[in-house]
Amino acid sequence: MRNRKLAAIVAVALLLQAIAAFGSTAAFAVEPLPLMPAAYYGQVFIGSYGGQLAADGATVEIYLTGDTAPRGEQMQTVGGWYGGPGGFDPKYEVSGTDADKDKQVIFKVNGKIAATYDASGKPVNILFNPTGDAVRVDLVVSDTEPPVLTRTKPASLKGLPCQAAGYTGDTVFAWSANEDLDTAATPAAVFSASGAPDVQGVVTFPNASTVQVVPAADLQPGTSYTLTLTGVKDKAGNEAGKLQVQFTTTFQAPLTPGTLSADLPVAFAGGQVELTLPAGTVVDSGASLSAQTLAQPPAVPTGLKVAGQVVSFTAQGISLPQGAKLHLRLKANADARAPYIYYFNEGTQAWEKVAGSKYDTSTGFVAADLDHLSVYGVLEALPSGPAPIVTAVDPASAVAGQSGQTITVTGQNFQDGAQVVLLQDGQEASAVNAVYSDSSRVTFTLPDSVPSGVYTVAVRNPDGQQSAEAVAMVLYAGQKPAVNVYPGVRGTQPGQVQAGGGVRVEVPVQVGQSYQNALVIIRVDDPDEKPLYGSVEGPLPANTTLKYSASFNLPGKAGTYTVKAYVWDGWQTMNPIVPASQAQFTAQ
Repeated sequence: MRNRKLAAIVAVALLLQAIAAFGSTAAFAVEPLPLMPAAYYGQVFIGSYGGQLAADGATVEIYLTGDTAPRGEQMQTVGGWYGGPGGFDPKYEVSGTDADKDKQVIFKVNGKIAATYDASGKPVNILFNPTGDAVRVDLVVSDTEPPVLTRTKPASLKGLPCQAAGYTGDTVFAWSANEDLDTAATPAAVFSASGAPDVQGVVTFPNASTVQVVPAADLQPGTSYTLTLTGVKDKAGNEAGKLQVQFTTTFQAPLTPGTLSADLPVAFAGGQVELTLPAGTVVDSGASLSAQTLAQPPAVPTGLKVAGQVVSFTAQGISLPQGAKLHLRLKANADARAPYIYYFNEGTQAWEKVAGSKYDTSTGFVAADLDHLSVYGVLEALPSGPAPIVTAVDPASAVAGQSGQTITVTGQNFQDGAQVVLLQDGQEASAVNAVYSDSSRVTFTLPDSVPSGVYTVAVRNPDGQQSAEAVAMVLYAGQKPAVNVYPGVRGTQPGQVQAGGGVRVEVPVQVGQSYQNALVIIRVDDPDEKPLYGSVEGPLPANTTLKYSASFNLPGKAGTYTVKAYVWDGWQTMNPIVPASQAQFTAQ
């Protein structure tokens, strides 16, 4: 990692020491930092600049002219980037000597030489000439690889519908590609089975990297089929190999005559529909239970939309115990916000909400208890206005574990009854009811149970719409530490610092939770903004003040020096634990 190199080239020694009430600190001399290596970062495109981003895990290596092995440590792309533009983002660092200056810098992606561009998309020739600043270099590699397709639907290949109309939502056959596909191509799909006529497939591209297939006509019930898909290409014309998937169809659930001694779940539509018969249900000889998914459900009134499976149940020879309920689970669409189960009342020709319907976001299913079988479906209310937009959070940082901290979120299109959602790594960590001020401002009290870390803040309106663009907020584990500067490499008292002499910098840190590999960086910039660095890594216990100190031998230049201290959770992640501190002193 680049930061381990930084620690290796810094001629500084640090002491990490737990300080009790009577504790003491020690310090070591630090030599000036040598020249920093060159640092690069950027995006990686496939085929052309601004086109398809490289998949996660693509390997980037850097060579200089004449090199037979890469310089530095190779990086893998994440989200189409190697490294990143942020101050805490990693960079690809390349070390060299005076003899390497002005050599051409050669970038390779997965072993292939890449063309180099600046951030505006203009081709550039990169020469090795370190300046101390990170340089953005975007890369483009030719596309000669066929697309890799991974089947994403259906979840189960057993008991799929035999009716063509049943292939909707999560029961379609879908593949996701690792790059954009040629959506103008005309792939061929066919459903084949022994003893049954072939059925052609209808191929569509719901988005640039997904291809899906549904049968154009009904399939035979209780039959093993093979779906074969050919002719899928990427934008460069590289064709994927033949795709095949085997599955079975069903239409009617097999039931054994007798009285059920326990609940009996029966799955339909590839597991997207599940009906549970309660214990005590009497099943007559020749009883049947069937479920038909409806591609064209009864008309949905204004203000509602279909948000998942719609099913028509038919049952014969099945008697429920007095007062018992059937339990229904229907799969909602992936983009559903606040779905409910409704049933279609044949008498009134209207959809009615089933009381007690509950949506489980972890499984994507909506569940409800029923007292009869008819037509049921997953519906949800249409958005009552535009989606919320979050533009700012104030304050943008706070200390975790402290009660009563009020955070203000500003933006647009907030609704009364909205929630503030804290997300970490894209996953919901906490949802808090907000206090509504107006459509552009809500406040919430930060739960003291939310641990420290870097979060993004979103707003979710009562109609289920959630802001897409979230704003970052940092929860620190402790307060901003002080920065104490003492003259002399072993100094313990304030006083005048002398140019060309020594100075000791002390940073006392206390946090509310323990860290196994905390990292402290102390940086001293001379009047010409040339830095000296010190770093230490080790355990940082909770609720104990540790005094980190570093001693520096200053250059013989009088003027104002700036000290900066950073406390992170380790080299690998570099998430801030406490706010960065800064102080200045004058050397005479």
